[in-house]
Amino acid sequence: GGEPAAALARRLDLLHGQVTLIVTNAIDRLFAKNPRYDGQNLLVGTAAVLKALADEMDVSPWALLPAFPPAPLPAPLTSAASLSLQAAIKGCGAQYGVVLSDSGIVAVGGARGAPPLHPSDLLLLATFVRANESLRQGESMCPVCLPRYNPAAFLHAYVAFLHPGAGLAVALLAAHPDAFEP
Repeated sequence: GGEPAAALARRLDLLHGQVTLIVTNAIDRLFAKNPRYDGQNLLVGTAAVLKALADEMDVSPWALLPAFPPAPLPAPLTSAASLSLQAAIKGCGAQYGVVLSDSGIVAVGGARGAPPLHPSDLLLLATFVRANESLRQGESMCPVCLPRYNPAAFLHAYVAFLHPGAGLAVALLAAHPDAFEP
């Protein structure tokens, strides 16, 4: 009985990735230097995000695949969201952008020449945004680390819930926070 070893390894990899999204892989170095280090204070307030990912892994096949959950929307709406997202990325100089809803990822875009984001990073980012109640209050800026993109560095995320009741949000990611200043 139980899950295959590969499925368990994927689950653990995603949970580790979710922690890395919040604190980068610097936490790994901290524990390697000092195994007795108490890292609890670094993870204050993240229980809801980790629980959301664990719940997602229990019900969604996307968590076990190298893919992200697409929002079930008509193609014209998805195309319009993609065009608007590309304009936003270009307009502010962001490296990446994601439009997401509570039911999945609507659109993903990147600046010219930016490598595509790994599906696991998109799943982790979407989980972080959707499960973080403080981000639902309007517009927010926060650092995020995309573990497959660069586990040692943060990107600056501008997150805006366009329609909080419907869970529709946009996240723009840039190397420098001044990309989002008017």
